[in-house]
Amino acid sequence: MIPVEQFLAEHPEKGDLSESDLTIARIEHEHRGRLALEEQRQRLLKKKEGLIQANKKRKDDLANLDKDLEKFIDVGSVSKNTSIQLIWYFRLRNRSRRHSSK
Repeated sequence: MIPVEQFLAEHPEKGDLSESDLTIARIEHEHRGRLALEEQRQRLLKKKEGLIQANKKRKDDLANLDKDLEKFIDVGSVSKNTSIQLIWYFRLRNRSRRHSSK
């Protein structure tokens, strides 16, 4: 709770209250401040949860992209190997045809 002097400086209209009424007014002031802070905390908590969900979704999306990239690379290397094998096959076949035609 804020000191009496600070409370009276912020609320000069309460200067004529009795000591007990002044204490009650300070407690109510403190309560309102805490309620406002709690509302702010709740808003920030919801925002934090939203950000966590968004980050999780992005992380999952990146993981899926990594898997797709790995598949693409694997298919590319298989295709490359297959292409190389086909090229060698046709070269050997052409050589054997040339030799058999002589």
